[in-house]
Amino acid sequence: MSRLACHVNSWTAEAKHTVEACSTDLLVLNTAADVGTVRDWRARNPSRQLVYREVFEEGYPGEDVQGRCDRLCRHAEPLMPFGPIIALLPWNEERQADDLLASYAEDSCRAIGILRARGFLTAAGGFSVQWPRRSGRDLYLPAIREADFFHFHTYSAPSIFDDYERNVGHAVETAEWAYREAGRSTLITEFGIDWGVLGYKLTGWRGGNGAPSTPVDVYADQLRRAALAFPRCVEAIFVYCFGGRLYGWGSFDCAGEPVIESLLREEYPVYEFQMGFRELAKAMRARGLDPGEPTEPEAPHVFPDGWVVTRQRTTSGTMFWLKESNQPAFSGHDGRLTLYNGGQLITTVRGV
Repeated sequence: MSRLACHVNSWTAEAKHTVEACSTDLLVLNTAADVGTVRDWRARNPSRQLVYREVFEEGYPGEDVQGRCDRLCRHAEPLMPFGPIIALLPWNEERQADDLLASYAEDSCRAIGILRARGFLTAAGGFSVQWPRRSGRDLYLPAIREADFFHFHTYSAPSIFDDYERNVGHAVETAEWAYREAGRSTLITEFGIDWGVLGYKLTGWRGGNGAPSTPVDVYADQLRRAALAFPRCVEAIFVYCFGGRLYGWGSFDCAGEPVIESLLREEYPVYEFQMGFRELAKAMRARGLDPGEPTEPEAPHVFPDGWVVTRQRTTSGTMFWLKESNQPAFSGHDGRLTLYNGGQLITTVRGV
């Protein structure tokens, strides 16, 4: 899959231009399920993934599993010649609370069976920002294990990296959890700036409704840094959105922006943690340092200027090491973290 990819709401001229200019995976809503356009995209991109998403009107019964699947299939099956298609289960940011997750998992498993019998791959989840909660998320594991992928949405404001631990950081940790516990990779099916997390309705990076706009080059830089922050188990990050102006999402629309198109054409290195805390602790003890005992799982940590390190909180404090070279990083008492690569000082960053 491509790292950054396009979430298409409608095929405006600008959306068509961007998708034609960039070889990325493609997520289409039912409002963008145009056979001719998808056929042309597939001809240019024979190895990319096609993801389909059905949107339901507010109030449509969440328990109508068969009806939801039938409607999804009716709209998506004309695209099957250009598949394989990964169908997002037909719920969007619904039934997320801990006390609903067990029944949601049961309905999700039923939907997966229906869609798989119709020839679709599936992605379970559909959770919104900061969901599912750690307190109850294990209740949804049966559905993730049954599906081919896990998916959810991640936003923040005023920038992508604001409130990192609750937004991007939560997304990274959740993706790692799904891979560790269910063996499934993650698709982040909506991503970007959404002022809705601060109470502004239908307001994206372009601003409006009293919220300021973000310069497109600044937004592109944030998207690039975010793409580097996610580990290998996040297979694609679908930027929201392209062709949004027709349906009230114009404040989010990235279509036709040259700097965004350039961003989508970039190749992004992905990483896996090769040196775990046990190896790091052994190296630290050899230097006479006490690493302490782990108090939570290791996780990636992104600093404001884009450096990504691995973090392990322990009884002795917080340990960091570089993802690229597995070199330990050492923090001082001035609020700075010193990063070394092969013994050479490369930078210091604030925010420890």
